[in-house]
Amino acid sequence: MYATNLTAEQSASCSPIIYNFDRSEDLAEFVDPSFENNFCQENAFLDQGNLVLRLTSRCGPSIGPSFEYRTGKVEARLRTGSTSGVVTSLYLRSGTGPDGSQDEVDIEFVGQDPNQFQSFYWVDGKRGQNDPIYHDTGSDTSENYRVYGIDYQADEVSWLLDGQVIRTLRREDANMFPTQSMRFKITIWDGSDYDNWAGKSNPSNFPQYAYFDWIKFTPSC
Repeated sequence: MYATNLTAEQSASCSPIIYNFDRSEDLAEFVDPSFENNFCQENAFLDQGNLVLRLTSRCGPSIGPSFEYRTGKVEARLRTGSTSGVVTSLYLRSGTGPDGSQDEVDIEFVGQDPNQFQSFYWVDGKRGQNDPIYHDTGSDTSENYRVYGIDYQADEVSWLLDGQVIRTLRREDANMFPTQSMRFKITIWDGSDYDNWAGKSNPSNFPQYAYFDWIKFTPSC
């Protein structure tokens, strides 16, 4: 099945939505006019079966489909940007406006830690945890395609690597837990302004690129 907006029939049948990025329609699905953080769309393009996100010294894109869901799993086969300061993300986010009251669930990769990804979440615009949790991937995320995922359910959230659960957050164990309907987004951006979390970028290393081979969304029954 190619990409299409989530329908009641698909949700009820658990039919996955697969973006293979070999048709212009797949890229068009990732333009969400209602999303105020939909920055720098001109730096997203298709190339040899990949959705490519390009980060320049001016901007990097944050894009994704417009449909919302309360439960489901999103997975992406991707290769990240590299070098200090560069952040590549696959994330879920509620709402369409500026930050402040959003629920959010993140997978983030920072260029200064090329063999790890970070898991994090927000509830009602507040940090759900004090610091990111780091997960070793065993290889450089900018050199090798791997499959990363977020399984968002009513009572637990799981972060996945190559189909295996790496971390699970359970509602019963959490002081705060995300409950809002989400949209999934992908982005590459310059995180230099956030203390030394992502490191400092060097403009001479731009442009940077993240490559998405495919993305699959599976609604829950």
